[in-house]
Amino acid sequence: MRPRRSTRRPDQGSVEVFVDGASQGSVDTTATTRQVQAEIFGVEGLTAGEHTAQIVKRRAQYTTLDGFRVTD
Repeated sequence: MRPRRSTRRPDQGSVEVFVDGASQGSVDTTATTRQVQAEIFGVEGLTAGEHTAQIVKRRAQYTTLDGFRVTD
């Protein structure tokens, strides 16, 4: 799973990222000006097969996920 893309802006905040149920830590998506398609997270070394990704809003008015990219 390569970098996830999100919008960064003043009303965004912290999100916690989980992969396969394990927390990968928090990411601050706050920015003074709006930034779309900002890379906020990436993970390498996953085994081939199905995986579950979850983004949990921890501190913010909004959380936006623009998309993510999966590569072999």
